[in-house]
Amino acid sequence: MSTVDRLADTYSASGLDNGALARAVLEAGLDGACTPQVTAPVPWAIAALKATGAEPPPRAMVGLLRQMGQMPGNPPNVGGYPGAAAWLASSATAGRFTMANAIASITPDDSEVLAAATDRHYGLLADLLVRPEGFSAPTIEALDGLPHDAARRPGEAVLAVALASPDLLIR
Repeated sequence: MSTVDRLADTYSASGLDNGALARAVLEAGLDGACTPQVTAPVPWAIAALKATGAEPPPRAMVGLLRQMGQMPGNPPNVGGYPGAAAWLASSATAGRFTMANAIASITPDDSEVLAAATDRHYGLLADLLVRPEGFSAPTIEALDGLPHDAARRPGEAVLAVALASPDLLIR
């Protein structure tokens, strides 16, 4: 039986009590019966900036958000911003990686998140990036596969890939 069917049965059996339905919806969510949500570019960028302490120039942010398809205050039409499929498109993905690299490159040297990335302490890194369930196995595999790049600060590439990973996009 689907979650919707269970909720409908609960609502019907309660005599159409909205409180019973609300409790059932909350319990279903706590039990993990929820649909993953794709994070739009602006909330993703704000979370990344807050976690890293990076402070990019506003003009750079505007250009990158435009590339990702979500200009604050300037939706493409009266219907608003597009949905999840647009945030998973190739241009938005390329923009997310570009912004993740930019954010990682200006993350302060004394940042706890950069230290966790440098030490490849993925549990702490996930916690600092507000992913308490940790990174998925494919993301950890990708992070482990990153070579140490002498042209970048230690941990910078790991931080960039972690920020751009699907784990921080789909919740």
